[in-house]
Amino acid sequence: MTCSLIGDRQLATGLYDHLAPHASRYVTTGHPIVFLGSVVHYLGVLAATLARHSEAVQHLERAVALHEAIGARPLTARSRYELGRALLDAGTEMQRRRGRELIQRARADAAELGLAALAGQATAALAAAGG
Repeated sequence: MTCSLIGDRQLATGLYDHLAPHASRYVTTGHPIVFLGSVVHYLGVLAATLARHSEAVQHLERAVALHEAIGARPLTARSRYELGRALLDAGTEMQRRRGRELIQRARADAAELGLAALAGQATAALAAAGG
């Protein structure tokens, strides 16, 4: 989401509030139909943008579970990456270690699936995190 990429907290707050009632749903677009995954993934990204770390982690853990349950490997990798980033920002050394592990797994999955952009993002996040 653009507001997360540019760090627009005001827009992220409005979007979070708008999406929150739809957390149990999935996102699709018009014609042709494109499946974009669970709304809870986007809530996690928005919560991370708003520095609501515990909410971000809860949402993204749920997104990983939902995407795994439906066999959506690219979306699972993306949610794992975002969860890893949220944990890196969360604070404790144990959380940061788990965050690095999740990003490493997301990078491996992305490479296996041919998701070069995600693999590159994961590599950059790991370098910035010192691992």
